[in-house]
Amino acid sequence: MITLAPFVWYFFRKPAPLPAYSVQTFAERPSKYHANQTSVNKRQKPLNLQPFDPNRLPAEEWSKLGLSEKQIAVIHRYEERGGVFRKKEDVQKMYVIDEKLYRQIAPFIRIADAKTKSSEYDKEQSATSMLGSNPDKRSTSVAQTRKTAVRIDMNRSDTTDWKTIRGIGSTYASRIVRYRELLGGFHQLEQLSEVYGLPGERLAEWYLQVYIASPVLRKIRINDMNANELQRHPYIAKKQAERIVQYRNQHGKFRSIDDMRKILMLDTDFFTKIELYLDFQQ
Repeated sequence: MITLAPFVWYFFRKPAPLPAYSVQTFAERPSKYHANQTSVNKRQKPLNLQPFDPNRLPAEEWSKLGLSEKQIAVIHRYEERGGVFRKKEDVQKMYVIDEKLYRQIAPFIRIADAKTKSSEYDKEQSATSMLGSNPDKRSTSVAQTRKTAVRIDMNRSDTTDWKTIRGIGSTYASRIVRYRELLGGFHQLEQLSEVYGLPGERLAEWYLQVYIASPVLRKIRINDMNANELQRHPYIAKKQAERIVQYRNQHGKFRSIDDMRKILMLDTDFFTKIELYLDFQQ
């Protein structure tokens, strides 16, 4: 009996009550994927796609195409340094424009050809004459036209004026003005091609946007200047300047260009360029 007692007690005992547990519920959180997807959807705005010329396009117009301020700044810096979009594929070369965006905007890119640009100044003049004496309408129309058509005097324009010509940025403008000062003024449009670094393929277009009203050239006092002063002129090399001074010291002052032609090392090309800049006053 004593041996069986533990088994009898286990069989007849009452089970202890189970402890009570409370269940806590948590509000459902969106996953990181859904959160990121929501922010992307907010950023992606429908593009306002209309035909446009990418050259000198205002920042607000680039923004409508989906570009950020930093992206737009990169494009404008490219243009300030003389960059230009000659064909729509050039836009794709900008690293800030990815393949997807380019495919979206490519059908809307319109780049005017050189012939169209050359007639823009004539359009401005005709618009002015047709509007007659109404100053408000005339100023509005001319201002709109000048955004794409500019004509400046090569000898009186500063760097700001030069930069109004499409394709000419700060670097090119500074070089042109600097060369003009060294030269003593322009007397032919073609002298623009002598400025270091200007793209030859753009010159024909730029010639249509510049003019020379009445060239007033700064003369070279050929009988008074020493070799160092003479060689500062773009058309006179160092050896030529030294030979001119040497010949002048040996034979006296030059009375005309015919006296200078006696210097054998000075060829026809030299005199063709330099003749209008020479002053033989004694």
